[in-house]
Amino acid sequence: KTVLALLPKIFLGEQILVSNPSGAVFRYRVTKTQVVAANDVSWLEQNNYQSRVLTLQTSYPIGTALRRFIVRAELKP
Repeated sequence: KTVLALLPKIFLGEQILVSNPSGAVFRYRVTKTQVVAANDVSWLEQNNYQSRVLTLQTSYPIGTALRRFIVRAELKP
């Protein structure tokens, strides 16, 4: 229940680092945050894969199933 508990404290413009099993690091910049209904899947749209987007989600408020807190971030070149 607490893996992404601090996600709602993230700011626009913050950097998210993700690494793969080979150790390569990918840098993403937060471009949008939003709270959506638990059954809203519109934010899953990939825009025809025109950009490389990372999407993170957690329950909101934390520990409930009422809504979702969504973070969208784009891969930095």
